[in-house]
Amino acid sequence: MIWSNDSFNGPFRADGFGIDYGNVDIFVPKGCEVNEFEGEFLAPVSGYVTRYVFGEGEYDFGFNLNLPKRVLLEGIEKAFNFSGVEDFDTDKVEHIFLSFGHVDSIEGEVSKGQSLGEIIPCCNHEKVGYQITVHYAGKDYMFTPTLFTIDGPPWPCVVNSPFDCEPEPHDYAP
Repeated sequence: MIWSNDSFNGPFRADGFGIDYGNVDIFVPKGCEVNEFEGEFLAPVSGYVTRYVFGEGEYDFGFNLNLPKRVLLEGIEKAFNFSGVEDFDTDKVEHIFLSFGHVDSIEGEVSKGQSLGEIIPCCNHEKVGYQITVHYAGKDYMFTPTLFTIDGPPWPCVVNSPFDCEPEPHDYAP
């Protein structure tokens, strides 16, 4: 379920983050008790997982799932068109990685569908922070995963969430 769908959906800007900007959080489905399962966080694609740290707090870390070179995500052209890039060229894609937060993952080579680890309950919710970054033509672009093709039905929105449910292009903090 979509709690916040506030990715930039355009070029990455370090100054574009804010409480309502630069963040995508997907809640676990209603009725799913993640603490009753082991390994509930699954790889949506194959690639190589690395850990990153962005602060000094207990949960100030995340994981990047790096796609192999020349592997593209289904829907990438649609995502770039949404961000205003009309002449998208697959040859200009240099690197793609999926970033995950609120999880504790294994590192190394992984296959699609493989268990990566556990969802860390955060902020009274069980959710996964999820963004897609594409290094394209020498520039990083950050997207919500909802612009890409996903396995299964679309994620519904959390009723009464204070954040955006539908993505917006160039959604930066003022």
